[in-house]
Order: sequence, then C-alpha cells, then structure tokens
Amino acid sequence: MKPGKPKGLILEEATATSLKLSWESESTETLIQYKPKAEVEWWNIVRVGSTFFTLQQLRPDTEYEIRVVAMNEYGQSQPSDVIEAQTGELVNGINLYIINHYILLQF
Repeated sequence: MKPGKPKGLILEEATATSLKLSWESESTETLIQYKPKAEVEWWNIVRVGSTFFTLQQLRPDTEYEIRVVAMNEYGQSQPSDVIEAQTGELVNGINLYIINHYILLQF
C-alpha cells in the first residue's frame, strides 16, 4: 500500500541561505520538493530516514514554496500541503536568522 500524505510541514528556522523544515510521516523515505515562488518547476531532493531536513545554498531574501511526498516500495503519497517560507537577508556579510519569530544576527 502507498504511504499516506505527510502532515504538519513547518518551517523551524530560516537563514539567508537555508530553511530548516520538519513534518510528520508514516514513511521514512521522503521526497522534498521546493521552488522559488516565482518559478513553475519543482526541484526534488530525496531524504531517507528522517522527518526533518535543511534546504541549503538557497538565494537570500527569496520566497520559496515547499512540499513533501512520502515514498515506499509501493509508490508515492499525495504531496503534503504547500507552505511558503522566505530566506533571510544577507546584509554586509551579516547573516540574519529567524527562529521562532525572533531575529538573531551572526557576525
């Protein structure tokens, strides 16, 4: 039987170049799909054995759409609900972190 649709996809943390995500899934193999909001085509990353992942090497100050798909030997689930997440700004070499609605500066 194909796995059920992942639930509870949330943004845990955002930096200028990364987005840390978590979700709930009955499957340990997950396809993470993301794209800049302005683009049409989804990009794929396969992640095995976890219900969290950090997207890295992203563009600063860019809004992304993200969804996850559970996978097993019988196929893929329906995609999770899409969330929107924005990377922070990189200002004069200072990385702005957004964690639980707080802004931290890294020099």
